[in-house]
Amino acid sequence: MKNVQDFFKSVDGKEIKISQIAYTSLNRIITKDENREHKIKNVLAMCGTISTNHFTDTLKVFPKNNEGLYEVAEGNRRAESLKRLMDKSQHDLPIIPISILPEPEYKADDLDNVIETLSSFNKDNIPWTMYDYVSRWALTNRKVYQNMLKDMKEFVGQKKLLTNVLICSLYTGQKSNYTKVKDGSFTGKDEQYTNLLREYVVDWVTTYGSGKQAGFFPTYNQVTIVWLWSLIDEMKEYDFGNENKRYDYVSSLLEHTTQWYDTDLNSRYQKSLALPKGGVLPGNHPLPTDHKEAVEYNDDILENFFLLEYSFRKLKKLKRR
Repeated sequence: MKNVQDFFKSVDGKEIKISQIAYTSLNRIITKDENREHKIKNVLAMCGTISTNHFTDTLKVFPKNNEGLYEVAEGNRRAESLKRLMDKSQHDLPIIPISILPEPEYKADDLDNVIETLSSFNKDNIPWTMYDYVSRWALTNRKVYQNMLKDMKEFVGQKKLLTNVLICSLYTGQKSNYTKVKDGSFTGKDEQYTNLLREYVVDWVTTYGSGKQAGFFPTYNQVTIVWLWSLIDEMKEYDFGNENKRYDYVSSLLEHTTQWYDTDLNSRYQKSLALPKGGVLPGNHPLPTDHKEAVEYNDDILENFFLLEYSFRKLKKLKRR
């Protein structure tokens, strides 16, 4: 039998490796702990799909490990579904088609390589959420991801105050482009300001809720987080004398913003508490939903703060290094 070619040459001479197709038993296929957590409803849905359409695919697997087992790189749900569907007496039969990823490019014992592979191969099936990305990279002992995961579990999972995307904005200062978070290269912004912003944002949502009737709702919340980070980054271009003075200035701005919300939101929020379920308050919410209008609203807060304190933009600019 002719040997199967394991690579081909591209038109520019590059060697492109090809996964090798083989058959193995279900008992020799294992899922990796580093893969995202699957909801049982998704596994059951896949069971239904396979039952109806038959198994017409392969499982992408890492090269055989030291124990002679194949660890799944793409197809965790399919592997779990097959184990539910197949009679256990057949688990030892070599009937499962697998695509073995080429070596040394794909290594099951290299954690960074594993997570990059899992997220790359699986993101186009059921899309990976920000929780999926953060929780997987947190396994690598990257501190910033572990902190993000801790906040996601507390403020999203337990207290239900924020969203996973808002947590990402608190850490990155960005609205939607989380490329570095996804690929594991994010190292964090200034931790003391991350902690400070989180403290105030959580307080605002705790006080007024996140409902659109009278609360600090996510659309405005995210614009405000990104706006505040942009302002902090701008402040770092000016000479406050020392970092403590800059930090105190940001703290004063946040305290002023809290008082502003108390004035604008409190009356409406108190009225909303008296509404029957499904009731609607007349008039518009004081916090704007449009991005441009939300920025302008925050700019008004800043200008008012300048009247009470001083404008940092009048300070001497630091020389660029």
